[in-house]
Amino acid sequence: MLSDQADKQLDLGILFPPQVEVAVRRGAAAGELYPEEAALCGRFAPKRLREFAMGRLAARQVLARMGIEHFPLLKRPDETALWPEGITGSITHTDGICLVAAARAPIAALGIDAEIVSHVTAELWQQIFTQREAALLHRLSARQRQRHAAAIFSAKEAFYKCQYVLTGEWLEFEDIEVAVTEENEAFLRFAVRPQRTLTLQQHFAPLWHGRAAFPAEDLVVTGVVLSRTL
Repeated sequence: MLSDQADKQLDLGILFPPQVEVAVRRGAAAGELYPEEAALCGRFAPKRLREFAMGRLAARQVLARMGIEHFPLLKRPDETALWPEGITGSITHTDGICLVAAARAPIAALGIDAEIVSHVTAELWQQIFTQREAALLHRLSARQRQRHAAAIFSAKEAFYKCQYVLTGEWLEFEDIEVAVTEENEAFLRFAVRPQRTLTLQQHFAPLWHGRAAFPAEDLVVTGVVLSRTL
């Protein structure tokens, strides 16, 4: 589990352009929700309720920085968050921590995802990676292999969230391929290429980019942004 000290040191500014606001939250109580948000919880199990509350409170922090106060973050029919008009956002949870990112135009959509690096084990590779991705991973040292595997998995999750905002299209892991294009100890850049024709290609050229950061031990966080100016 991530330590509280690690949470305090999370620096995710490297993931997104400056106009994207990011908040990190650990811990929340249902009593802190707006009544309209609490009404959405229904029969949530305790873990799901904590995650939901963390997400809403982190979103509240982000929106406040953007000048929007007292905005209950409700849900669309597909269960995604109903952000204020003109704002796009994304929420992720892992291991008791929640991260939220949001922005205004010209950013059309964004996705954020967090994963525990050690949880992306080799037993999962066949479900997650294309043959080419797996072959490239096998060429790496053990440490690099673990980092890249977790980052690629997280990148696919972040990209899925990002494109879904614009298209509503469900994707399988094999529908996209992620390649690391630059790396240092703190972060890496990656490219996303479609492996079939995606609805997103009607709006954006079929090569997308993102970043992954390793802001705490055993944690990877990825971000993908699509801008109307690109």
